[in-house]
Amino acid sequence: MLFPCEQKWNENTLVSSKILTCFIDTNIFLRYFIPEDAASHKECKQFLKQVAEGEIRAFTNMLVVSEIYFVAKTKYKLSKSKCLHMLRGIRAYKGLSLLDSYNYMQALSTFEQYPIKFVDSFIASFQPIADGDMAVISYDKDFDKIPGVIRKTPTARQTQEM
Repeated sequence: MLFPCEQKWNENTLVSSKILTCFIDTNIFLRYFIPEDAASHKECKQFLKQVAEGEIRAFTNMLVVSEIYFVAKTKYKLSKSKCLHMLRGIRAYKGLSLLDSYNYMQALSTFEQYPIKFVDSFIASFQPIADGDMAVISYDKDFDKIPGVIRKTPTARQTQEM
């Protein structure tokens, strides 16, 4: 697995791998941990199972982790200890790597040009995502507004098409 402190992103890792590679957005984790909607909870649970079983190589970043905490604490009114339990679970999740790599100026330009959330502009600036080589797994349709960014929902059929 790639860790940003050990090596730079190598786009050949995506191309040469036969394992599906994707980036997981905030709402996938939230719908898994907070089962408000049974159908999306089931989809996220199955998707994350595929990640744990090594069928999918998945990445997320600290912006997503921060957003998970913020939404869980403010919208869902979860206690700090419950939020920390979720965040520790994400960090320890088998098959998931944290990768923080951004193009700061590209992110600001994207944020300026499109009606999207600030965090989403930084996610979209990650080079494999910006180049369309890595899909963002998300229910957030804002990613569809950014040219070149591929967004998929976590259904098994769609993840097989990545």
